[in-house]
Amino acid sequence: MAHITINQYLQQVTEVIEEKNGPTCAELISFRHAHIANPRLQLSTPEDKCQQMLEPPYDEMFAAHLRCTYAVSNHDFVEAYKFQTVVVQSFLKIFQAHKEENWALPIMYAITLDLRNFANSANQQLVKKGKGKIGDMLEKAAELLMSCFRVCASDT
Repeated sequence: MAHITINQYLQQVTEVIEEKNGPTCAELISFRHAHIANPRLQLSTPEDKCQQMLEPPYDEMFAAHLRCTYAVSNHDFVEAYKFQTVVVQSFLKIFQAHKEENWALPIMYAITLDLRNFANSANQQLVKKGKGKIGDMLEKAAELLMSCFRVCASDT
C-alpha cells in the first residue's frame, strides 16, 4: 500500500464502495492507515483524478482526504483540519442519502476520530502562533460531530 499510484488507490476505493465494505473503506480514508505515508497520494490538487474515477459526493470526500494528507505531510494542521471538515461534510451527504444502510458506520467512526485529532493539532498550532484560544477548533469540530449524531439519531 505504501507505493501504490493514485489510480490504484482510487480503484480500491471504488471497489470497496461498490461492495459496501465499510471497514475497508474506513481504512482507506483513515489517518491510522499506511497509505497516508505514500508521497504519491499526498496531492495538492487531486480533484480531477477523483472526479474521473468516483461518483459524487465520494469524489469530493476522497479529494479532500488526499488534500488533507498533503497538508499533514507539510505539517500544516490548520489546513488538514479544514480539509477533514470537507471529508466529514461530504460523508454526511452520503450517509443521509442512505439512512437505511449501516455499512458506512465504520467510515464515520474513522473520519470523526481524525477530525477530532486534527482539531486538537490545529488548535495547538494556532495557540503557538498566538492566533487562537485553547479549544476553539475543538468547538468547531464538535458542531460537525453533532451533525453526525443528528443523522444517526434521525435514522428510523
